[in-house]
Amino acid sequence: MKQRLNGKVALVTGAGRGLGWGIARALGQHGARVCVTDIDAGELARAEADLLGDGSQVTARPLDVADRAAFQATVAAVVREWGRLDILVHNAIFMPLVRFDAMTPELWQRQIDVSLGGLYNATYAAWTIMKEQGGGHIIGIASGSSVRGYKDEVAYCTAKHAQEGFIKALA
Repeated sequence: MKQRLNGKVALVTGAGRGLGWGIARALGQHGARVCVTDIDAGELARAEADLLGDGSQVTARPLDVADRAAFQATVAAVVREWGRLDILVHNAIFMPLVRFDAMTPELWQRQIDVSLGGLYNATYAAWTIMKEQGGGHIIGIASGSSVRGYKDEVAYCTAKHAQEGFIKALA
């Protein structure tokens, strides 16, 4: 396999399982040094072991993406360890399947804080670093819910629509 990402540093949120895990593995398999983050310590440890088993350079850091200070500390630690940050993939999501009439204000806010707030926190933490090093990539993971609405995904659809707008505006 070609090592197209040699020398690049990536951070992936929600990398403990699923799509984030797959993205982190692919980045590592293509030569990037990868920081995997997740709120679930057990899944995070498994993801780290999987990437190490692939021969990837990896570090794992627990992270609640809704916590801006924690996100800034994570990005700062990655830059201290590897000297840069080239790719930031915001994949973390909190997605209970709940219709609007069953959604509490607290549940609504948590979903928005993780999905859209997490993308803002990612961007806020990485923006100056990427500008100073001459570039980088900030990727927000969208879904079919970014362009459609589903009755059991009101907050999720709202946040994914907003992520699309945020990324388009940044670009």
